[in-house]
Amino acid sequence: VWDAAQDVAMGDTDLASVVFPTPGFDAGREAEQAERLTATEWAQPAIGAASLAILAVLREVGLQASMMAGHSFGEVTALAAAGAFDETTALRIARKRGELMRDAAQTDGSMTAAKADVDAVRAAVGGIDVVVANHNRPTQVVLSGTTTGIEEAEQALDKAGIAYKRL
Repeated sequence: VWDAAQDVAMGDTDLASVVFPTPGFDAGREAEQAERLTATEWAQPAIGAASLAILAVLREVGLQASMMAGHSFGEVTALAAAGAFDETTALRIARKRGELMRDAAQTDGSMTAAKADVDAVRAAVGGIDVVVANHNRPTQVVLSGTTTGIEEAEQALDKAGIAYKRL
């Protein structure tokens, strides 16, 4: 998997050197390496490569799943595991996803996770310019919108007695 990651175009830098950097031996260099790895354009393909590597180990020992599923980034790995596309394509998708997330983070926007069912959250934030971005589980809903919209939604959630956490 890590060899396949070398074939994915990521500029002048290969993924393995970001995930497994040369030891820095000073706090400044280590902080720089950690910052680079956690930048979403690198973190996404790193998660992809690690997930695909675990999948390869499981397959090597003979484990074969009868169905695949994934949540959030896990959907990319699940699709690769199901044969919808190959590892290189999965890693390219991961890289592009990370780049798009990086670019989207430059716009005015925020997200908050509300701890309640979707109907209660929708009732609490009705009329506020936010959207349900993710319905994670029966009692967790993620809202997305402008930062002002999310702040208004959080005030409405407070008023309705619904706990939330800014993402």
